[in-house]
Amino acid sequence: MARVQKVNESAVLNDQDVPGGFMLSALDSSLPVTSKIPSGYKLQNPTVATQFLKRKFHRFLDLLGLSCVTINVQSFDRCSIRDFFGECLEIYDWDKRDLRAERLVFINWENVLFETHLNKGELKITGEEKLRRAEESGNIQLGVKAFLILWRNYIAYGKDCVLEKLYDSKGVECVYFFGDIMKNPNGRRSVICLCRDCPARWSWNHDLLEDSCKRISASLKG
Repeated sequence: MARVQKVNESAVLNDQDVPGGFMLSALDSSLPVTSKIPSGYKLQNPTVATQFLKRKFHRFLDLLGLSCVTINVQSFDRCSIRDFFGECLEIYDWDKRDLRAERLVFINWENVLFETHLNKGELKITGEEKLRRAEESGNIQLGVKAFLILWRNYIAYGKDCVLEKLYDSKGVECVYFFGDIMKNPNGRRSVICLCRDCPARWSWNHDLLEDSCKRISASLKG
């Protein structure tokens, strides 16, 4: 725990090591912005300053209209997948993941494509057909990493999360992550998703690929 400190003059916190200029992470405390802590503010724990800067930076992003979230560069392994999903889901085939998504350092959500891959006259297709068309597009299909960062961002920030910004700016109510196909204990393949249940409330689920429906997937230009 940091030493209690009386700040007579405004303290300045900086992070010069974050590339890209405008990034925010729910997973780490580094923020690429210089902000001042009010005079007399007591630092009893390093997270106090972090939370202060995060709130200030969120307001800054709102003014700019940006929705940019960093992704932890560490890969998600089998243990981390199991920690979140328990025994209900796991990666179907680790050799068939979209590794381009795995290598992403950050995602600017203003540039993310939300695609149905429906042809003219189609109202819905099976998840298997959706996956085939998504792969044929050549775009980077976002998977578990993007799913988890969005979920943790929602848990941390609630109505101010990136998902709500995407709903407000692009009308996104449900997004699927075809970069990582999952399987349940019975071996049936599925895809994970985040859906808006009611104002500012989101939940995660998974749909079987054999089912037919309209699915909107998140991807980046390949």
